[in-house]
Amino acid sequence: RLNLKGTATVNSPWSQRFEIRESSVYINREQWTMSSGNSIEMDTTGIKIQGLTLSRDNQVFKLNGMVSKTSAEPLQFSFDNFSMQNINPLLAQSGFNFGGVMNGKFSIAGILSRLNITSSATIENLAVNGDTIGNADIRSVWDDEKQELDADVKVIKGTRRIIDIEGNY
Repeated sequence: RLNLKGTATVNSPWSQRFEIRESSVYINREQWTMSSGNSIEMDTTGIKIQGLTLSRDNQVFKLNGMVSKTSAEPLQFSFDNFSMQNINPLLAQSGFNFGGVMNGKFSIAGILSRLNITSSATIENLAVNGDTIGNADIRSVWDDEKQELDADVKVIKGTRRIIDIEGNY
């Protein structure tokens, strides 16, 4: 459910700009605030998103960047104190249920051409289906040209390394 407030400017059939003022978005039946000062621009080169920020309590999700054929300007997702429980409705049919608090960034470039994805995130108290696994540190790079994932994933519980994945796949 959305309660969006803003303005739309149509410069031509191929160029539009949307500016969203402070608005409300409901995720998992909880109200999140979308801050003002953001914009979405669409033209023949792609879609540019600037300053799109959702927050609830101390949780923050930000989206900035470009959806285009070029990898020059990636689309950046950032998470601060983001509860992993927020993604559970998206995964309902998978049989997985996550918990923990995520901080980090994900970047996607070349969405409409050669896809490159990078991630750098930590998840404190990562839980899967109610079982706390530990603290996760996730770093990865997908290179579409090579069709290769360079991953470094570690999960530590106390002083014990539970998961350690490192390499190219």
